[in-house]
Amino acid sequence: SIGIPEFHRMLTQGGPIDSKALLITFDDGYEDTLIWAAPLLKKYGFGASIFIVSDFIGRTTAEVWPNSDPAIYGNFLDARQIGELRAGGLEIGSHTVTQELRKSKDDLEKVIGAPVISFAYPGGDFDAATESLAGGAGYSLAFSTIPGVNVHGTPLLALRRTEVSASDSMLVFRCKMAGALDWLWFKESRGLRRWVGRINQLLIPFAQARRSSDG
Repeated sequence: SIGIPEFHRMLTQGGPIDSKALLITFDDGYEDTLIWAAPLLKKYGFGASIFIVSDFIGRTTAEVWPNSDPAIYGNFLDARQIGELRAGGLEIGSHTVTQELRKSKDDLEKVIGAPVISFAYPGGDFDAATESLAGGAGYSLAFSTIPGVNVHGTPLLALRRTEVSASDSMLVFRCKMAGALDWLWFKESRGLRRWVGRINQLLIPFAQARRSSDG
């Protein structure tokens, strides 16, 4: 695995790109990144970048969303924990405040005492205007959720990422890592994502009612 600085150099300084180089990222800044992911990353010698919503630092999902996670899963990293991840060699990037690019960058730089050059678009949504705003806010790299690999010529403010989910079987994981599912890029279109999000919102009350009856 490589870190953000090496990843940036690979894409901008020419020369061959190692086809096996892997950049591992985590979004949102949940506490479980420290509890579960960090020890495994250390055990296997991997680095990673954590994209944090600066307004969520030290809070719980119950404070920011009406339909929150169970208490044991709903904690966000606090400033001390972010420092602990940094001390362990992990990198910190921005995932906005709520929707603000520059304030998140400034806030996180105060927390970690170092420049924040990378950004992940919330929900993966971006267009030419938001690319321009990300660059204007001082970010060198910005990541989407469009699956695929990054090569020379990939726009630095529209970088690709392949999502790995807990529900992935080993076969699906291997297919994703081999790029066999990159054709699913169409599912990341803004229109489709918003349609799916709207359907999910409509189904939440039914899921909660079923959970209550099962409990």
